[in-house]
Amino acid sequence: MNTIAGKIVLVNMSDCSSEVTFDLLRHWGYQVHQVGLSQDQMLIPNDSDLLLFQFLDYSSCELELCQRICWNHPTIQVVATAPFISIKNVFALAKLGIFEFIPQPFSPEELKRMLEKFTAHTTLLKKPENNTVDC
Repeated sequence: MNTIAGKIVLVNMSDCSSEVTFDLLRHWGYQVHQVGLSQDQMLIPNDSDLLLFQFLDYSSCELELCQRICWNHPTIQVVATAPFISIKNVFALAKLGIFEFIPQPFSPEELKRMLEKFTAHTTLLKKPENNTVDC
């Protein structure tokens, strides 16, 4: 594919889900970067469009990192994913400002649907408002 659909960062992804997700995103034309939980969140490129953050056990360390990312990179939308998480914790993530939550395991179709929703959202945000009235 010649055009880049966008830049996505995978954070804290387990080996199996990371490999599959990475391959799908690359196949769909996205430029993909990976950052581990132990790596400095400053490694996240500022020109990224979307960040997919996997909560492996919803630890306080993971939650703190996600919160720092949301605060330090306000122009990057964050999508959280986790295998087992309570509704209470999903609401806590929403308060951080995440764009979307995808429960795991997720199918390629669910990932594609989230990307389409993200694309529609960003397209809507980029549309200039037409405040003129034709008489």
